Amino acid sequence: MADQKLTALPLIVTPTTDDLLYIANDPGGAPTSNAITYGNLVTAIGSSVLIGPVTISTTTVLVPANRFSPETILVNAAAGNITVSLPAQATVDAGKRYTVKLILGLNDMIVDADDSVNIDLVSQYRTGLVLQSFTFESSGSKWWVV
Repeated sequence: MADQKLTALPLIVTPTTDDLLYIANDPGGAPTSNAITYGNLVTAIGSSVLIGPVTISTTTVLVPANRFSPETILVNAAAGNITVSLPAQATVDAGKRYTVKLILGLNDMIVDADDSVNIDLVSQYRTGLVLQSFTFESSGSKWWVV
């Protein structure tokens, strides 16, 4: 295969565990090329890592508080109400945003804070309106809808 720019390669939107990722390491101006499988990368950084957007349809989900957590959470509430719990304030940086959107279902999407901190002075946000979304931003001590 002829050399290609990375930007010219096709994108994979649903990686499998055996897909290879290219790693360029440049320690002190001596670049090296390496590869890692997607499966090994997920294992190395934690299997709870979610790279968004993520669609959820389980009864309750706690959004992980790490730099790899999804910023967009799409909720399928076809089978029943879905509760999305935002991470505790002590675990997220100020300015971290999550957008939560109800994409399907006749039931409610409920968003609350994991640490009993109010969101915009209320305990939870609830909607049954399909395609409605909320963006939540951490101030470092509270969640705000922006």
